[in-house]
Amino acid sequence: MVGRLLAARLKRRFVDMDTAIAGRLGESIPGIFARYGEPRYRDEERLLVGDLVSQKGLVIAAGGGTILDDRNYRLLADSGVVVALRARPETIQKRLEREEERALLQSADPLARIRELKAARRHVYDKVPFQVQTDELSPAQVVDKIIAAVGVSGEE
Repeated sequence: MVGRLLAARLKRRFVDMDTAIAGRLGESIPGIFARYGEPRYRDEERLLVGDLVSQKGLVIAAGGGTILDDRNYRLLADSGVVVALRARPETIQKRLEREEERALLQSADPLARIRELKAARRHVYDKVPFQVQTDELSPAQVVDKIIAAVGVSGEE
C-alpha cells in the first residue's frame, strides 16, 4: 500500500517484487516456496533486482528478506534510495492477518515467527540509512515521512 501511494505521489512506476516474481513463475509466493523452496525464490529475487536497478524512476516494494543478500542491498542502494519501514511485531501481525501470501509466516504462532525474523534480520535493517517507524501512522502519513526523510518530490 505504501509503495503504491508513494509512486503515485512521485509520479513514478511502482513495482512490487513479490507480484513480479509470482508473475514470472506463474505461481503464488506460497506456491513458489512450497514447490521450489526458498532458495529458488531468492534466486528469482536476485535476478529481478538486477533487472530493476537498470531502470530509472521506479518505486520498488522489496520483501523483508531482499536486502539480506548483500549484493541486492548494494545494487538497490547504488541505484536509488533504500527506506526501511519499521513496526512492532504486533503491528506487523495485525497488518498481515488477512494476507495469505506471506510464506515465511505460515506458522502455528505467526507472532513468534515475526519476532524471530525481526531479530535475525535486525543487523541488516539497522544499516539502512533511512528508517520510518510506522506503528501509529496511516499509509499516507508513512509516505509523507518518507518524502520528508529522503527529500524527493514528484517534480524531479
